[in-house]
Amino acid sequence: MKIFIDGKYLNLKFSSAHFIIEHDKCSRLHGHNFYVSVEIEGDIIEEKGLILDFIYLKNLIKNICEYLDHKVLVPEKYAKIKENHVEISLEKTYLIPKEDVLLLPIDNVTSEALAKYICNSLIEKLKNHSNIKRIRVIVEEEPGQGAEIEKEL
Repeated sequence: MKIFIDGKYLNLKFSSAHFIIEHDKCSRLHGHNFYVSVEIEGDIIEEKGLILDFIYLKNLIKNICEYLDHKVLVPEKYAKIKENHVEISLEKTYLIPKEDVLLLPIDNVTSEALAKYICNSLIEKLKNHSNIKRIRVIVEEEPGQGAEIEKEL
């Protein structure tokens, strides 16, 4: 059995700036409104009659979105933290106030990498739910354009 959360319909999104390293156009700093949708496959817990409470799952997704929201997302390996700013040096050098930056343990800030990051975050938060067998995360950076990852638990 599967359950799903449609991020576009439920407004589960984050607005963030990023750049894609070594990309002709997208290496320039720009932003998106990213929508996050999730599908969970698993066994129904008999005494509860459900796989996972929708409210609980929506709150997990919402918390991840809030963490990523209104930040400049940067792969941590390209950043140096200074006193009150972060220095990002690639083809250009950016100095951004520290409170505006979120350093992520990813190689590049693509929809694919964000989907994987969010999926791994959800897996960590759901690790005590032994009835869950599979998780699928979709991150859309524009309507009809995004990345999807599916992992077995």
